[in-house]
Formats: sequence, structure tokens, C-alpha cells
Amino acid sequence: MSTINSFTLYGEYYDLMTLLTDRVQANVLLAIAEYMFDDEEIKLNNRENKVFVNLKRPLDKSENKSKNANKNKSKQNQK
Repeated sequence: MSTINSFTLYGEYYDLMTLLTDRVQANVLLAIAEYMFDDEEIKLNNRENKVFVNLKRPLDKSENKSKNANKNKSKQNQK
């Protein structure tokens, strides 16, 4: 299980996903949630995967920021 409890979903992610059908949007959103909270990549079809791959890098950045913030909070609480 991931060590993060939240992440930011930016408007540009939404803009990209609105190019897809509702069903495909739902699959991509589920894939994002599983990737961020369970560290799992679910199998997506070609179209879904193209969108997910474009979002993966900023999602990884968001996760790293969240983990670093949590580490800094822990260090401050220990002092």
C-alpha cells in the first residue's frame, strides 16, 4: 500500500480525459487511483493506456512531493 493519502488532480488531467468516452474516463480514473494508492498498474486498453502514460509522470512527481512532505512532518514531530 502506498504511503500517501492524497494527491492533486489538475485541470489539465481533466482536460485530457474529457477527450474520452465516459466509460474510458472511468477506467483511467480508477487506474490513477490504484496507481497512486495501491502502487498497482491495472491493465488498460490502448486508448486508456495512452492517456494514463501521459499522466503517469506528473502523478509520480505528486507522489514524491507528498512523501517528502510526510517525511518532513515526521522529522518535525520528532524534534
